Amino acid sequence: MKKIVMVTLVGLFLAGTASTAGAVTLTPGLNAVISGVASLPAYDTVVTSVSNPYTFSYTGMTGTVSETVYQNSTGLLFTYTIKRAADAVNDAVARLSLTGFSAFSVNADYVAGTGIDAIMATRSGNGDTVGFTLAGVTTGTQTDLLWIQTNAQYYTPTIGLLQDGGQAEVGLVGPTATPEPGTVALFSTGLLGLMGFRRKRTV
Repeated sequence: MKKIVMVTLVGLFLAGTASTAGAVTLTPGLNAVISGVASLPAYDTVVTSVSNPYTFSYTGMTGTVSETVYQNSTGLLFTYTIKRAADAVNDAVARLSLTGFSAFSVNADYVAGTGIDAIMATRSGNGDTVGFTLAGVTTGTQTDLLWIQTNAQYYTPTIGLLQDGGQAEVGLVGPTATPEPGTVALFSTGLLGLMGFRRKRTV
């Protein structure tokens, strides 16, 4: 019954959405059908990665979300894989939502052929929340590699929200307009060291 309702709701939702054959630029308020791409956009450096567990308290459904963040001169690329534990819970993860994107441009898609597909990428009217509607991550399976491309230069701890009729939170990182205090301190230390080095050379 739950699957029938989910399919019906997705079908109704698609009627007012924009479709795309590849990565989509998510403007505020847009709901876009996505069909996957062959590979991730090219990025130079991995800046951080996290892998944290989630639990849906009312069903007992568990798993992990793994995230890797890449950087190049244009900004940050956030990637996600949602894994379901191999358990006896007859349920499926249907959606991942993430916040903190209001100040940034956003492109979104998934790498096809790596797991369970995403059906749609969405962005809230105020631009803050970006999400993926999933084909249903059932026991022992995982999603395709989902990704969000931004022009953000910094990241900060945040909470991702998984949905299946209920909700489960998972610790992740997301974009921010200002660097974390530790990053600022490290940058300042580097500048001071550089100034000292230059002073030595000019003495």
